[in-house]
Amino acid sequence: MWNEGAEYITLHIPELRGKREEELFAVRVKGDSMEPTLRDGDIVVFWTGGAPEPGRIVAVHVHWDGVIVKRLQRYNGSWYLYSDNPDHPPVPLTENDRVLGVAATLVRKM
Repeated sequence: MWNEGAEYITLHIPELRGKREEELFAVRVKGDSMEPTLRDGDIVVFWTGGAPEPGRIVAVHVHWDGVIVKRLQRYNGSWYLYSDNPDHPPVPLTENDRVLGVAATLVRKM
């Protein structure tokens, strides 16, 4: 159910079966940094129990910008947050940043 006048949606997604409600959260994508994979306005559901492995899309609380959605990569022994849009440079993941969850599914309004 999509409620345009409110700040919530109700989802029934088979891929999320077996995951507890408290292990899931959603983030609305803002901007073009993850295009073409994710578009402005998309909603990504994240699972806190997922393994943050290289190549996975993650939600990260970064000390300088709140929660951001990026792709996790490892380079020369360090972790970086990459955008799928090459116009946005990678940023290093620091000890002050925290991976909150890995992408479980995407909700895109048609």
